[in-house]
Amino acid sequence: MYVCCCNGVTDREIKRSIEMKEIQTLRELNNKFGMGKQCGKCETEVRKIFNESVTREHDFPSRQITPLTALA
Repeated sequence: MYVCCCNGVTDREIKRSIEMKEIQTLRELNNKFGMGKQCGKCETEVRKIFNESVTREHDFPSRQITPLTALA
């Protein structure tokens, strides 16, 4: 779904950037995609997606793969 029509940004793009650890803060997110600098209608939805994605990341920590040689 398009979140920011001015810049053509989708919710998937936002979530992927957060999951890939490209984005740490809401400011970084807005700077990367240029959101919130034109009409501002997307700000509420962007903040909601960001907060939900960050919360989800903390609820389910990523699995670390331990090489078998480290266990030997």
